Amino acid sequence: MLAFESTLQSKPHKSAMAVGSVVLFGTLSIFLYLLALNAGWLHLDTLGAGLFFGGTIHEVAQVVGAASNVSPEATHIATIVKMTRVMLLVPVLLVIGFWISRARGEGSAQGKGKIAVPWFALGFLALVVVNSLHVLPDVATTTINTLDTFALTMAMTALGMETRIAQIREAGPRAIATGAILVCCMRGSSAAALPSPSASNVCSADRYLEVSPSREGPPRAITLQKEHSWNTALAPRTRSSMSRPRHATRARAAAASAYICATAKSATSTAIRTIRSTQSRNQGVICAKGASGIMKQYSPARLTQPLMRKKGALRGEAQFEPVSWDVALDTLEKRLAHLRATDPKKFALFTGRDQMQALTGLFAKNFGTPNYAAHGDFCSANMAAGMIYTIGGPFWECGGPDLDQAKLFFMIGTAEDHHSNPLKIAISKFKRAGGRFIAINPVRTGYAAIADEWGVRPGTDGALFMALIHELIAADAWDHEFVARYTNAAELLDMNEASDTFGLFLRNGDAPEGNALFPQNHLWWWDTKTNRAVAHHTDDAEPALDGRYTLEDGTPVAPSFALLREQVATCTAQWAAEITGIPAATIKRLAAEMIQVSRDHKITLPIEWTDAWGRKHATVTGNPIAFHAMRGLAAHSNGFQSIRALAVLMSMLGTIDRPGGFRHKSPFPRALPPSAKPPNHPDRASPTHRFPRVRSAGPPRPRICSSMTTARPRASTRHSPGNIRSRCTA
Repeated sequence: MLAFESTLQSKPHKSAMAVGSVVLFGTLSIFLYLLALNAGWLHLDTLGAGLFFGGTIHEVAQVVGAASNVSPEATHIATIVKMTRVMLLVPVLLVIGFWISRARGEGSAQGKGKIAVPWFALGFLALVVVNSLHVLPDVATTTINTLDTFALTMAMTALGMETRIAQIREAGPRAIATGAILVCCMRGSSAAALPSPSASNVCSADRYLEVSPSREGPPRAITLQKEHSWNTALAPRTRSSMSRPRHATRARAAAASAYICATAKSATSTAIRTIRSTQSRNQGVICAKGASGIMKQYSPARLTQPLMRKKGALRGEAQFEPVSWDVALDTLEKRLAHLRATDPKKFALFTGRDQMQALTGLFAKNFGTPNYAAHGDFCSANMAAGMIYTIGGPFWECGGPDLDQAKLFFMIGTAEDHHSNPLKIAISKFKRAGGRFIAINPVRTGYAAIADEWGVRPGTDGALFMALIHELIAADAWDHEFVARYTNAAELLDMNEASDTFGLFLRNGDAPEGNALFPQNHLWWWDTKTNRAVAHHTDDAEPALDGRYTLEDGTPVAPSFALLREQVATCTAQWAAEITGIPAATIKRLAAEMIQVSRDHKITLPIEWTDAWGRKHATVTGNPIAFHAMRGLAAHSNGFQSIRALAVLMSMLGTIDRPGGFRHKSPFPRALPPSAKPPNHPDRASPTHRFPRVRSAGPPRPRICSSMTTARPRASTRHSPGNIRSRCTA
């Protein structure tokens, strides 16, 4: 309005009236739009709300105020639309100014009038260019955004201060009516330009998408990728719903892989039109793999109904014929009932992505078979198992690095094609903030292309981790408090070679029942204050982490950390250099960097929390060293032990479930499930004896004899798996 005042040479009271109309109807829109959305009168999704709000409200502050009632994504879209309108003022003002100047000049002896230049709009364009080139550091951008919020607040205040009731009353009802008519026309034309909800559903990643069945085939269940990594499966179908035509298919968002992009699909009544990105997680970026997902929906090989092997055809001949859902379910019921009554172990269940295993694994266990698997078992189940048995949960969907607060980041065995844009965005932000990025990878491609260091011989990662553990112990620079309090490093092992429990944790059978979540974890510490064995986590006890001791009954014992120290005593940097191809000096320097970051960049956050033993803490602390690994680390015969060595290293640095380190995602960390019984075990699965269920607290697990335990947070794991041997081998 004010930009046109100098161009049109309008009177001040008319300009004030125009500004007053903008303030009046814009303020009303903030409340009316919210009322219409809540009442269901405006059928708009995130994109539609952003387009409508940004296109129908004039003042930027009012656009932000109205769209913020919907979601941050809608606010982002609305602001872009409004700023696009502001940007278009530049050519509009120049054209109108030139036309008015020329018209006045032709009838005036003074010549052409002066053209008003919209400097504010040109400034906006300049800032758009600067921001697009990423020349400003994150600190400057954050400061500018803070000032922007303050400026928007002041702009709203200034509009109110400059608007008076007397000005509106002086203009008369005709001016207000004209403004109302123009506002209604603009609202109506904008609403008409939006996609109709009946003709197109644009669904964000956390809402339902409802699509009518296609005339050319059966109803298509449309699967969306969700922002988080946990699968929400399709609602279970009853037999009647499978056998009868459906008028609509509803599908919730489902995860496809780790570090998923949040996407949304736009669909008509008969087909999916596009797959696009949302603003919530991956900031509007989508890779070619995600965008081409529509090809999967319309692939000629896509199954749309059950297939059964033809009568007389042999297994392996791939001769199938389509059958109805009723026939398929009847066949399954008969075959499964027969196997359940004879030998449940003859039933093998193989499913798709890992996220399905929570449900399919529960079904298989209660059916009575240990023979179930999924995609992950072929991908890197040994890696997931190693992490779960050591710290309670693996990488990928179960947890990840806290790159927002980390200072040093190690990425191990990760291929570029599996992690998509969210991780790329996080790493880029991490690097711009000055973080050190170390890639443990044989080749410098993908993520390693922007790493500060890289390189290792394939299959030798475990030797590198063991050498780093050796360096930390030699420098006495590991997190003593975390290791002593939140791992089993201080718990005593039976070192009597003649005993049946040699190499196992000693159990304190006389200990009183404590936390119900840990009924079998009555273990021992050696208290250095009293120089005797005490129940673990005894108040005021100082547990020993090294040395050999003897109990009152003569049993020789040692803390599990003492065995770890002995195991890595020969795993020097020179030893690892010959195996990994990484110079010994580089290995020592990497260890020194870990020590320096954990010592000089500790994180303390004023967050109250309660640990697994009920102790309350006023702050959360962390060491900003983050790790992330994928199947490249575990795709070798020694993969299980390599990932366990990494988990021990992470525990010694005190990075588990702490800011700047590794953070689990719900439902991890979790208790270890009961293991499968051998064929002749008295508790083996049988037609009359179901396989034990997974519970948060259950019977003591069978112990596995060995000579070494790894550090694992007691707050993360509620069942002791026993000890699993680890060696200093590549």
